[in-house]
Amino acid sequence: MVQYLWMRGHDRIGFLGGEEDSIVTQERYQAYSDALKELGLEENKDAVRYGHFSAKGTRKRILPIAQTGVTAVVCISDLLACSAVQELEKAGYVVPADISVTGYDNLPVSEYSQPRITTMYQNRIHIGKTAFVMLQQMNSGISIEAVSLRPELIERESVKLIAKRILPEEDK
Repeated sequence: MVQYLWMRGHDRIGFLGGEEDSIVTQERYQAYSDALKELGLEENKDAVRYGHFSAKGTRKRILPIAQTGVTAVVCISDLLACSAVQELEKAGYVVPADISVTGYDNLPVSEYSQPRITTMYQNRIHIGKTAFVMLQQMNSGISIEAVSLRPELIERESVKLIAKRILPEEDK
């Protein structure tokens, strides 16, 4: 998601996670942090926040992130992204004109939010089928290798185009 935001001209990107000790939060933060480094972008620790999945908790975290001057925020879930959009708009921000917001999971709420949330979709059926085949192979004594299943970007209206950029060939 960070690469996508960078390709749309965003250089100052924040991160809104769930509980800091959650495996999902840790994995998505690591992906965010790694992508910033790969693109040569600086991570602003003040623009990285963690906490409960509640409206009140989101308000406490999203507004300080926005006040750092980021142009975009990567949220670890669509529910968090939708809540962030609501809280930003209550505070007078316009999404995506003032700040872009992205989610993860492609839940129905992301499609019906205003604006509709740009998100990542991980096909759970494909994950299940792949895991089943791998388990069958393991049970048959067949050596298996790690499999990486890339999520699909679902581009909607919550991200502003600041400038168009293209990733260098080796990064695609």
